[in-house]
Amino acid sequence: MMFKKIFYRIKKLYLIIAIILLALGIFWATQFISNRSLEMPKTIKEAKLTDFERYNDLGAFYINHQKYDDALKALNEALKIKPDYGPAIENIGLVYLKKGDYAKALDYFQRAERIIPDAPTLLNSIGVLYRETKKFDRAIEYFDRALKINPKFYDALYNKALTYEDMGKVSEALNTWRYYIQIASESPQEQIYIEEAKKRLNKGGIRYEKR
Repeated sequence: MMFKKIFYRIKKLYLIIAIILLALGIFWATQFISNRSLEMPKTIKEAKLTDFERYNDLGAFYINHQKYDDALKALNEALKIKPDYGPAIENIGLVYLKKGDYAKALDYFQRAERIIPDAPTLLNSIGVLYRETKKFDRAIEYFDRALKINPKFYDALYNKALTYEDMGKVSEALNTWRYYIQIASESPQEQIYIEEAKKRLNKGGIRYEKR
């Protein structure tokens, strides 16, 4: 009889422990789910960066994976730490550009331009925005500014050629395509775009958009 009582008490104790462990498991799973949008990839965690730089890199990571809401969360965390951090402001503008909210994108790009006026990626993104909104002369102006800083900035050169096409400036477009093919041939990452540029030169094929 005594043995049975002890057995039932032990069984009850194990049941209580199991319930506690289950509750803890649910709690930690909930915490993981609520915070996973800001979880940093190992390469970003291990990089020797300040916290706001880490959050900016995380935002860029999410942009590349088209997780724009997560990107905004990370980038805003960067700005909480350093409100005038130009690259994070630029990347927020890039998120809104990709979401098609051109007014917000321009607002953030202009804020970033006041802080980092010579950033080629920023100038290229502003050029893309102006191309998307049919302000082609302004687009060319910004692509040229980016290329003046970095003459081998493939994205800006490619986008400049597309803009000349949009403007109906055939000669300028063809010359820009030829120059792009010439200098981009050294980059394996550009091969798909080089093939597209060759098609554009032959006035055929489907256009690949490039940012």
